[in-house]
Amino acid sequence: MDEADIERVLESVNRAREQVGRAVVDARNLPETPHWRGSSHTLAASQQDSLLLELQALQQEFGELSYRCQQDLQRLRRHRDQEGLAGGAW
Repeated sequence: MDEADIERVLESVNRAREQVGRAVVDARNLPETPHWRGSSHTLAASQQDSLLLELQALQQEFGELSYRCQQDLQRLRRHRDQEGLAGGAW
């Protein structure tokens, strides 16, 4: 992978992380299932809690992946810069 590949991956990861963040907010705002049946837009509290936990785990995984991409990008740039300095030190 070169620098441009890592940058594209990082952008995609950050977009996905933002989308999951919005999904967490949306899931928190879903109404609980009322005592009557019928609405497909409601969740039982236990389902909502489970969904929130899964989304928050995804958000954390995307955060860790973003961090690793940033670290790889920094290492790649440092290596490139060091090679440039070594090549120009004649």
